[in-house]
Amino acid sequence: MTAVVLHLSDIHIRSDKDWILDKADNIAACTYASLAEASVVFIIVSGDIAFSGKAHQYAEAAKLFQGIRSAIEAEKQLPIHFIFCAGNHDCDFSLGNKTRTLALNGVRADPSQFDESILETGASLQSEYRRFEEAHLTPGETRVGDILWTCHRFTIEGKEIVIDSINVAWCSNLHESPGTLIFPHERYAQRINEVTDIRLSTLHHPLNWFSQASYRPFRELIRSVANVVISGHEHVGGVGEDFHSESGHSAYMEGCVLQSDAPEKDSSFNIAILNLDEGTYRSTRFQWSPENAYNATDVGSWSDFRNLPKKERNPFRITDTFAQVISDPGGVFQSKGSPLTLADLYVPPDMQEADGRTEQRRILSTSVLEDADRLEGGVLLTGEEKVGATSLLFILFQTFHSRGLIPIYVRGADLKGASDKDMDAAVRKAVTEQYGAGCLERFEQTQKIKKILLLDDFDDGPIKASAQRARLLTLANSRFSRFVVTANEVFDLDGSVRPHAEDALSELKEYKILSMGYSLRARLVKRWFQRTAADGTMDEEAMLCKCDQAERLLDAILARNIVPSLPLYLLTLLQSIDAGSSSGFEESGLGEYYDFLVKEGLRTAGIQKQHWSSMIEYCSHLAWLLHATEHKEITLDELRAFNERFSKEQHRVDYETRLRDLLQARILAQHGQYVRFRYHYIYYFLKGRFLASQLTDLATQAYIRECCAHLYVRENANTILFLAHHAFKDPMFLDCVVAAITEPFRSKKPIQFIGSDTAPVAEFIRDLPKLAYNGEDPEKMRDNANRTKDAIANGHDGLADKKREEGELDFLAELIALFKTVEILGQIVKNQIASVPREKRVDLLKLLMQGPLRALSAYFDMFMADREVAEREIAAMLEKRSTISDPNERQRVAKRLLAHFLQLVSYGFVAKAVSSISSDALQEDIDAAARSLGSPASRLIALGVRLDSPGKLPRTELSKTVRDTQGDFMAARVLQFLTLRRLYMFRTTAQDQQWLASQNVLDIKAQQAVSFRTRHTKHLK
Repeated sequence: MTAVVLHLSDIHIRSDKDWILDKADNIAACTYASLAEASVVFIIVSGDIAFSGKAHQYAEAAKLFQGIRSAIEAEKQLPIHFIFCAGNHDCDFSLGNKTRTLALNGVRADPSQFDESILETGASLQSEYRRFEEAHLTPGETRVGDILWTCHRFTIEGKEIVIDSINVAWCSNLHESPGTLIFPHERYAQRINEVTDIRLSTLHHPLNWFSQASYRPFRELIRSVANVVISGHEHVGGVGEDFHSESGHSAYMEGCVLQSDAPEKDSSFNIAILNLDEGTYRSTRFQWSPENAYNATDVGSWSDFRNLPKKERNPFRITDTFAQVISDPGGVFQSKGSPLTLADLYVPPDMQEADGRTEQRRILSTSVLEDADRLEGGVLLTGEEKVGATSLLFILFQTFHSRGLIPIYVRGADLKGASDKDMDAAVRKAVTEQYGAGCLERFEQTQKIKKILLLDDFDDGPIKASAQRARLLTLANSRFSRFVVTANEVFDLDGSVRPHAEDALSELKEYKILSMGYSLRARLVKRWFQRTAADGTMDEEAMLCKCDQAERLLDAILARNIVPSLPLYLLTLLQSIDAGSSSGFEESGLGEYYDFLVKEGLRTAGIQKQHWSSMIEYCSHLAWLLHATEHKEITLDELRAFNERFSKEQHRVDYETRLRDLLQARILAQHGQYVRFRYHYIYYFLKGRFLASQLTDLATQAYIRECCAHLYVRENANTILFLAHHAFKDPMFLDCVVAAITEPFRSKKPIQFIGSDTAPVAEFIRDLPKLAYNGEDPEKMRDNANRTKDAIANGHDGLADKKREEGELDFLAELIALFKTVEILGQIVKNQIASVPREKRVDLLKLLMQGPLRALSAYFDMFMADREVAEREIAAMLEKRSTISDPNERQRVAKRLLAHFLQLVSYGFVAKAVSSISSDALQEDIDAAARSLGSPASRLIALGVRLDSPGKLPRTELSKTVRDTQGDFMAARVLQFLTLRRLYMFRTTAQDQQWLASQNVLDIKAQQAVSFRTRHTKHLK
């Protein structure tokens, strides 16, 4: 038994000539696949039916809706109900007058002035809308309310469904601005006490359009009463869920635009299916396609059924003070001056089973802990500091509370001893702080099964002895059958604690919270921009572009695990990246972001700003001292001796105070009698800063040259990478880097892709099938790509621990050294455009193009020399695995696998050159460098940069490059790879895809097959 919700929005009907008016059958057809199990269809329209609130516009709308109804009824006879709410375009502003303007301005300034006369004046522009709405109501339906909030009640198969029509456009202006709407929320406060099975609340403007006086209380009221909040106005559709400590769990469905100024491009709507028996739902977006039909899209859809948020009223009301605590995201994060909460930004991290008895340890999302049954017997979560354990507990608290359970949050520091009395005192204190003293007795009389203990930083409390810790966990288990405990990653459950508990903790499960990989980082980036661009100023294409830029910058800043991929650091960086667009921060280079992170640590530790420079200088000298040690750490005595030397040579520093401040600022970490820099990036950044201050010193110059000569060594590569942030203007340093990029594969001539220089390898791959584009949605492909990167990531950067013995480097070491130099020099050119003259930039770009092309030439030579040996080894592997019995077939498959590898590696070398210089700001210089080099290979790299970003397809350059590569099969195949990556990573119009096929960039047959498969797949959804 299901209910089908056809959600339309923003139709903007002007006249009988409107594009949308003959699309009733197309819209209705999208419901057909869902009608077999349906008991009812609700057609919900979240505003802007008309363009300017005129009677003739509603007359045309009535025909459209009657057409939709008739088409659905022809498919299946079942009840169909219309529910409308007014939008700002449903106001006839030609009827407005000065009295209305003054009245609304007055109530915006002072909401207490609101009364019935103000309401009548504000809503007076909606008279035609109200006539239209009244004509489409279901005869005999139960309705209660007024012109601001009407509740439509329906009983479907024994389930009561309420759909609210909320008129938030009553106070709209002709030119609407975010933050100006007002709503008398207190007038409808009693709605929170109404009981129903499912409630959908429909309004036109999303909540961010309301004034500060209305925003928070109205948001809390709407989310408290509604299982699903349906809105429109912003033309950027989507579906998601929100958790809030006060309003609980709710879902939202944001309307698309059904008719815009370019309806063929963006006409779309949602269909939600509510499974009334199972309490689940799903939502699918349908978008107009070049095939003259609405097709299902993955964007803005949830194809799998999810649990419908439940609105259970919890008698334990969270105190205002603790509600603020569990809404804290861990830092001061803002969007256009408004603070963001934890629920706004939260992305659940992953966790890995920590059972030492099994080899395969599963990785799960921590979101599975929202199933309270999984907490039976207890769950222990360990992880490094700032990994997000506390935020996870806060989210679990909100989730469980919204479901009618009674979670209790206790800090390890609140457990003063290991007795029953100590445990009970900590719990009572938590109940009082979180629910109020009046709830203590009721809490003690509540069943154990309804209580959940969330014990945070268990090992950070005063109890250190393993036996006493075991006693505390046993007490927790006896009082709460379901509980979660967090502790530092060094906490030893099996070795130290569990043996003291006999069998009392046998069911306690242990997991390690993991830092965020590529996939979760991408989700966090998207969530950030969804929240910071919630005013509707960014469409999906712009959102994808913004997320792509931020992900790339984060990847560069994180620099292969040098910066920890922890939520707080990522959010701090995202805020600085977002602020950069207005402050010029993004033009300063990556060094400014590392500097920002270091200073953020000083700020959060309460260090006064006037002391930051002296502390950073102190740490720079300390970094150089640690450089000489094997493990990059020193004893406390050695630190004291360093402090004395620094005090004599630089300025006086109190040792105890400085150590305390640096530990508190999380710049240093102490382990027993040893100290080190807490994170690699701090050490390398400060070491680079020290070296930059010593560039005139001959010994320093010799050290830098030595590093550049051996960039395959980790210490050298990271030192030069971070030194570049400080010394990019220094001629000696730049000369060293240039020497490092010209030295690898010096004897090889760069590949030009002129046919003759790739003929042997091109022949080897000629029989491979043509590349095919499968029409996958870019967002889905990006997610798949991130998951793949997470799957193959092993935490190793490919660099060597130490320098090899003197002599010629092998191919891999030489390649690593070259690619690391390309990465460093590319960052210098991209991030210091204003500091490097144009002529010099072009020369450096030429080096960045030629380096990977020289390496590709060396790889081709090596491949052709070793390919027969490689074929035999692959064939032997296939034989060993008993995969293929026929020896001739094994040889053929081996050759084919090797050919696939060859073309992928060839593309990879070119892609490395592209990624190292990819920047819209550099495109003119890149073109100049390609012209100067004059080879098809250089022009292919320049085109690759254009394809490496969203926007218009560079048809002119593509046409030239197609002609350029006609005589070189390998170059043509690399061009296909570059083009396919563009199609998979960014949105490309159907017209551009068809043009690519016409130019033989992609096989036209593959294109037709793609269109058929995509259309077939979409209709099956």
